[in-house]
Amino acid sequence: MKKFAMKSKVHTITKEFSKHAHINESQYHEMYARSLKDPEGFWGEQAEKFISWFKPWKKVLTGDFKNLNVEWFVNGKLNACYNCVDRHLPKRANQTALLWEGNNPNESIKKRIWFKKNCQLKTTTPDIYYIFSLICFCVLFK
Repeated sequence: MKKFAMKSKVHTITKEFSKHAHINESQYHEMYARSLKDPEGFWGEQAEKFISWFKPWKKVLTGDFKNLNVEWFVNGKLNACYNCVDRHLPKRANQTALLWEGNNPNESIKKRIWFKKNCQLKTTTPDIYYIFSLICFCVLFK
């Protein structure tokens, strides 16, 4: 069996770019250390802060990493499409959040265009809408 080694590249971040970051390098290291020391507390806070839940979880984490039987956000329920697209529309409907560009430079899909197509499909055929949403989610986030 052939083994493949991952190559890592280090990209320099300009000061101008880093001005727009949500956290700085020091904060990143603090957050990373906390995520290892207190995964339940850290990831519970992150999930409450950044994800809209349709049903809250009972427990953030069960199982253990050594036995590979970890389960996250037990009994929680969310809608990935809602969290990735829908909840951002009231303030950001005209911004491009996701951009897919095909082989032809004129062929691209922006989030707001996809949302309009998605809504048209949703109102006419709910079953196809559900399947379409799953396919789009898998394609966009694979």
